[in-house]
Amino acid sequence: MSTKTKRAFTNALKIASILMLQLIVVIYVTKASLHASAGFSHALIIKNGKVYAWGNNDHGQLGNSTRINSITPVEVKKLNNVVSVATGLYFSMALTSDGKVFTWGTNKLGQLGISDVAEVNEPVQIESLSNIKYIAAAGDHALVVTGKGVVMAWGSNANGELGDGSTINQSKPIEIKGLEKIVTVTAGVGNSFALDAKGNVFAWGSNEQGQLGLGNNNVQLQPSLISSLKNITQIAAGRFHALALDSKGKLFSWGNNEKGQLGMDNGMANSYLPVEVIDIPLVKNISCGADHCTAISAQGQMYVWGSNELYECGQIKSNIFKPMLLNESANFLSVASGSHFNVALKSNGMVYVWGNNTDGQLTTNYKDVKNNIVTVRGLKQTETLTASSKLMHALQVSADGVITASGTNEYGQLGETEQMKNLSDLKNVVQASTGTYHSIVVTGAGKVYCWGVNGYGQSGDTASLQINYPYLIKGLSNIKYVAAGANHSLALCADGTVYAWGNNRYGQLGTGNYKGSNKPMKVKGLTDVVKIVAGEKHSIAITSNGNVFSWGANDVAQLGIGRSKNSLAPTKLEMASVIDIASEFNHTIALTADGAIYAWGFNDQGQIGDGTITNKFYPTLVSTVSNIKNIAAGANHSMALQCDGSVIAWGNNEKGQFADGTKRSSRLPLIQNGVNKIASINCGYNISTLLTTEGIATTAGEILMNNDKSSTTMNIPKAFNK
Repeated sequence: MSTKTKRAFTNALKIASILMLQLIVVIYVTKASLHASAGFSHALIIKNGKVYAWGNNDHGQLGNSTRINSITPVEVKKLNNVVSVATGLYFSMALTSDGKVFTWGTNKLGQLGISDVAEVNEPVQIESLSNIKYIAAAGDHALVVTGKGVVMAWGSNANGELGDGSTINQSKPIEIKGLEKIVTVTAGVGNSFALDAKGNVFAWGSNEQGQLGLGNNNVQLQPSLISSLKNITQIAAGRFHALALDSKGKLFSWGNNEKGQLGMDNGMANSYLPVEVIDIPLVKNISCGADHCTAISAQGQMYVWGSNELYECGQIKSNIFKPMLLNESANFLSVASGSHFNVALKSNGMVYVWGNNTDGQLTTNYKDVKNNIVTVRGLKQTETLTASSKLMHALQVSADGVITASGTNEYGQLGETEQMKNLSDLKNVVQASTGTYHSIVVTGAGKVYCWGVNGYGQSGDTASLQINYPYLIKGLSNIKYVAAGANHSLALCADGTVYAWGNNRYGQLGTGNYKGSNKPMKVKGLTDVVKIVAGEKHSIAITSNGNVFSWGANDVAQLGIGRSKNSLAPTKLEMASVIDIASEFNHTIALTADGAIYAWGFNDQGQIGDGTITNKFYPTLVSTVSNIKNIAAGANHSMALQCDGSVIAWGNNEKGQFADGTKRSSRLPLIQNGVNKIASINCGYNISTLLTTEGIATTAGEILMNNDKSSTTMNIPKAFNK
């Protein structure tokens, strides 16, 4: 690092003797239409296309026309339809849906990409840029990727971070030569990384600690290939270290390891080449701070390691030398790490922050340095978080934990006597599931409630054949997830064990016999489970190492175990690296860590997606889809959400459940024209629910109307009542 650069950063220190330099990862969040970026001492977040900022504002980097710090999120001026944000040391960036780039904050080294101005406190457009697909920033430079896969850079170039073969600063965007078909870029402090469509990684800039991963510590003024990395999907860069995530969920680190930021826990010195981080399960999201790392596992758990001098790892004040599971860590979707603080989004729509709070980064009083996670003040939650529907009723859970029911109420499955009423007895519901005529939910306190028909004991240990109100399931605690089959119920405990109750005619309780139960029974032989689903008469579980187990009815191959005989206890399938699974009726689809989909079971409507209507006894690759991040299964249709927000559907579409405005069924996956900007998907029996990137839930298919059992078909998505 040059003397000039060191001096600039030293002057920026807010805490004596601690060098807190900025690292950026731009986060694309699925379920809640929120994107976040955390910088040196300020943060940005997107809500419904608007940008909100908080923290330090000495140089106008909050973009609200002032230079006053803020400990609560303030709206950035003059921005709409924003899809990505990035933050540098004292400047900010935003990318809009039409490919335009805006910057604000300090411009002393040209980091805003415009000339003749030293500083601006409102967003200004970089007129020379168009059709931009990706942005990144760190320290005092910025990067973008165009629609043609070309990389442009500007700002400070003291360490060659602009990749043009020189160390001359640039106040306007310049093209970096030698890079083609680039899909994402990452900016570190004084260096840069680019990822191409084939999963290759290129690095350039400062390298005194081997942070470029090239096997040496020489400065690189132009992009160089990191030859040891293959099939990479994400890159994150810290002050003197970096991380890479491959398509199988494996994590690699390199560079400085003085504070444990490589996650090795073996006293390892710096590494000039990428090494695999082995003490962590499959990963889906990564970020780096100055000297610490954060990663979210495929199952939504948050891991932290590295420097903890300012509680960056959320625990006692000592460095962490291998990935450590954050306390009470579950259901995280994404994380953005600043220099010494973090911003993370959970699946309940809430934003969490922890770490250094010198300038109000934690949205609390200035002098508080927190060692606990806190929620971000001043941000409303998204309206609809999850939805579940079976034959004749549906449940919706809002991000603030309110449960709403609709449809027929013949067996009390709505929990009240009137339609579309909030179930006021329940507080802080985090997830819901529906059986044929019963409902089940889990609260944030880990308690489970059921209601509706109870002929098989699926709604609880009471003699009543019908329960018209939420009934607490005794004997269960610390429950994280629930699932309802036609007439049985499942619950996943925080310790990775599974409990089941209700009808067991086909062995769907997994207890080793056919005896039903109105009390929760522990499923045999299952440990370390992270996800459960229930089909009509069968059950499925995923373990932390990506294995899949199934049990129950198997008359139409729904267990995927190569035979048609029922299974009374969990049986392992011949597949691995599974991160998500979906089953509504008698077929199942699974998502692997590399974005591939496998399907098995009943296939009379082409719901397997292989072009046939033949049942599949083993997991079958859906070969025409890739780059998938979310899956859902209806009774006879399947859906997949691609990383770009587009939706693919196959199987039966007679009720318009594909959400494409037609009733055209297909035995092969079809991209749904006009269905885009989707953040997450969910399927019911003959219905599909899509959450847009604007936070609005839409429905298509057989819409449940009222308690006279009537319904209507909608093949154009309709927004839920707000």
